[in-house]
Amino acid sequence: MLEPGAILPIGPLNLSVNVLSIILALILFGIWIKRVEFDKAGVQPFLHAGSSALLAALLLYKLWPVLEAGKEVWLQPARWLLYSGGAYGLEAAVIGGVMVFGLHGIRGKWLGASTVEWTLTAMAFLAAAYALVVKQYGVATGGWGWELNGSCYLPVNVLEAGVMLILIAILTFARSHFERGERIGLLLMGLGLWTVLHITLSPIERMQEGWMSYREEVGLAAVYTGAWLLLRRKG
Repeated sequence: MLEPGAILPIGPLNLSVNVLSIILALILFGIWIKRVEFDKAGVQPFLHAGSSALLAALLLYKLWPVLEAGKEVWLQPARWLLYSGGAYGLEAAVIGGVMVFGLHGIRGKWLGASTVEWTLTAMAFLAAAYALVVKQYGVATGGWGWELNGSCYLPVNVLEAGVMLILIAILTFARSHFERGERIGLLLMGLGLWTVLHITLSPIERMQEGWMSYREEVGLAAVYTGAWLLLRRKG
C-alpha cells in the first residue's frame, strides 16, 4: 500500500495514488459488470456515458483554474499545464460530469433503477480500490497498525476495504437472491457504513468536521434508507 499523496512515474506520466485508484476501480468495475449483470444491453450505454462523464470531469478539473484566471492565462496556453483544480474545481468537475452523464441518459432513455444500482456499485469499487491502494491513518494504537514517525496508528483503510470487499462479494456470489431494490439497499448500507468509518476513525477528519459532520449524517441516512429497502419486503 502507498502513502497518501504519493506520485508514481508510469512511463511518461506521473500519476497520483488517487488517480491510480480511480483507474484501477473503473477497469475492475467494467470487467465485473459485464460478467454479472443480467441486463447486458443496458450496460454498454451506461459504461459509454460513464466514460464520457469522467473525461468531461477530468478536463473541467484540469482547466478550471484557467477559466478562473482570466485573459492573462488564456493567452498563454503553455501555462495551462501548470494548473489543475483550484477553488471549487472538484465541485465543478463533479457537476460537469453529472450533467454529461444525465444528458446521455436522457437522450438514450435508459435512466432508472438499474442506473442507480450501477452507479452505487461503481462508487463501491472506487472506495474499495482507494482503500486497497492508499494507507489511511486512524487513531493512535498501542504498538500495532501503520507506523508513522515512530508511532502506530489504526489502519482505517483495511477496515474500509473489508466492508467494501464483503459488499462486492455479496453482490457477486449471492446476486440472484436479491431483487434490484434490495441490492440498492445493500449498496446504500455499505457505502454509508464506509462513510461513517472514514470520518469517525480518522483524527484529521474529526478535527476538521467536529462532533458530527454532514457527511456522517449523510452516511447514517444512507444506512437507514438501505436497511429499509432491504427489509421492507420481508416485513
